[in-house]
Amino acid sequence: MTIVGSAGFADLGILEKTEFEILYRLCFNQQGKKNVVFELKAVDDSNIDFVQSYAINGVKKFDCFAVYDNVADGNRFLFFDYESQIAYITPTCFSGFYPIYSSV
Repeated sequence: MTIVGSAGFADLGILEKTEFEILYRLCFNQQGKKNVVFELKAVDDSNIDFVQSYAINGVKKFDCFAVYDNVADGNRFLFFDYESQIAYITPTCFSGFYPIYSSV
């Protein structure tokens, strides 16, 4: 099941779903090859959601994803930088907060 369809990231989906857990995998598509950026095995309704793409002068700079932690009832944020092709994730959970473009 594909959840996200933005350029570059074409795959954020549920890979496996059993009675007890769901495996989410975030992949970056590059030249026909899927590179795994982040994987989440959830047993407690935690999940990954696409938040927004950020562009400067029409050039996509990075994508933002919310990684929901059901136990902490908050989000960590994963940013994928297209220029460096590096993913960054916030070390702490935030509740009721989403990043603002100008603050990143």
